[in-house]
Amino acid sequence: MKLHLFNISLLLAAFAFTACDDIDEEDRFTTCPVEFVPAKNVLIEDFTGQGCLNCPYAAEAVASLQNLYGEECIVPVAIHGGGLTLPLDYDNPLQLATAQGDEYNEHWGVESWPNGKIDRGELTPYTAWSAAAVARLQTEPEAEITIESTDYSANRRHLDVRVGWAANTDLPDAKINVWLVEDSIVGVQRMPSGKYDMSYVHNHVFRRAITEAYGNAIPLEEGESGSDVFTEVLGENWNEKHVRVVAFIETPNGVANVTQKSINIE
Repeated sequence: MKLHLFNISLLLAAFAFTACDDIDEEDRFTTCPVEFVPAKNVLIEDFTGQGCLNCPYAAEAVASLQNLYGEECIVPVAIHGGGLTLPLDYDNPLQLATAQGDEYNEHWGVESWPNGKIDRGELTPYTAWSAAAVARLQTEPEAEITIESTDYSANRRHLDVRVGWAANTDLPDAKINVWLVEDSIVGVQRMPSGKYDMSYVHNHVFRRAITEAYGNAIPLEEGESGSDVFTEVLGENWNEKHVRVVAFIETPNGVANVTQKSINIE
């Protein structure tokens, strides 16, 4: 059960008895320097938790992939949820887990952390993300997707996102997903040493889906295009300067394409 208040020392002591996947040093993420021109962008769903001692390694793996292949091509989302989250209400500002994050962990059968899905493929440990991402980067995209605008009203914390798409083949079962993520969140994180960093910087944190949880149906025929506007009110504790929109089209073959864009706060 989530708690309204907690003693941080007791919380951290409790996590000390909880383990995530143990990864030997020689098995940690290594780069995969394959030279090619990416054909599409790739979505990385990083299932993580603030009580997970190896999850910072997964964050490093994501950063390495972005350094290799570009932030525009590697689109990560850190989904906090499951058994290694803080025992706090979802609306507590220290809590990075969300009801949807917990739902996604359960839906995809995540039972150990860190873990991940590359373009909605099978669950894989972060040590395998590089090879999976390289393969998907070289896959011809089934669709194109563009975030055309992200208009934000500061006085109402209201966001309008216009997304456009086009099909490169028939996609009768296509779905569009539009998510909000936030970077540069300073908070507690259990580190590989077992100690806790109270000023750890969390990036790519999943905040909310502004479509249906598993996407809105947009069946498409080859050459067909479309667009729509999705609206949301930002959370009270979110920093709008660090919020990004992630939009992707999913088909039975995985993520057809994905893109991201910071919100326009001018």
